[in-house]
Amino acid sequence: ADSLADAAMMKCPAAPVVDEPVVVPAPPPPAQLEKAERALAAATAKIAAVEASNAELKKHASSDDERRRLRALVVDLRRELEQARNAPPSTAGSGGAVPPAGPPSPRKDEAPSLETLEARLRDATARCLAGDETAEADLDHLGKLVANHPERKAREKREREAWEAAERPRCAAALRRQRRVTPPWLATRGTGPAELEDAGLPPPLAARLFKERALWLVRYPEARIRKMAVADLRRLDLGRLDASELRARGP
Repeated sequence: ADSLADAAMMKCPAAPVVDEPVVVPAPPPPAQLEKAERALAAATAKIAAVEASNAELKKHASSDDERRRLRALVVDLRRELEQARNAPPSTAGSGGAVPPAGPPSPRKDEAPSLETLEARLRDATARCLAGDETAEADLDHLGKLVANHPERKAREKREREAWEAAERPRCAAALRRQRRVTPPWLATRGTGPAELEDAGLPPPLAARLFKERALWLVRYPEARIRKMAVADLRRLDLGRLDASELRARGP
């Protein structure tokens, strides 16, 4: 019997062992995974905030309708959190189509236009006002890009030049009016209300001119003003001057 078994084994060789490949799903892209994590964190934070608000409002809720409304709100937010946890981070690795997140990105060697950045900034502002906590980082980043954009700086320069051209005649007229009531010797020495009244100024105007030393600058040469110490200029409270008095030294 043993010899027959040995003969059978020699005639029937064992089948070769084939290792079947194990299919390992590709990990989601880091950007998609990070986006999903941010959404999950935002939903978790929203749940915590609403639960804290719910606990506080329950102390002061005056009706069953208010309590039911608060409980329904918490249930809805928990459902959103569960959906965020179970949502697939990406379908790009399995042939699925990923919807575009916004306007197409420019090439690496091409900076976005100011119009594009301002549109993205408005979109981030709307998302932030809607409660999307992930939009705060976009607001900070896009705000810096817009503020430092060459097109923005060129536009601000044009606006400044246009404003100065429109205000220059008004400032020249205000300077002439202020010099008519400001004695020229204020550029070289001090004074008092009595001396200003003796110079022909009405008492209220003499008192104001004596108090507001910033008005004396209309008699100072421009070169002297440029050499004044910053501490001395800060002591001149320009916030108490009216529009006509402020125009007397600018733009």
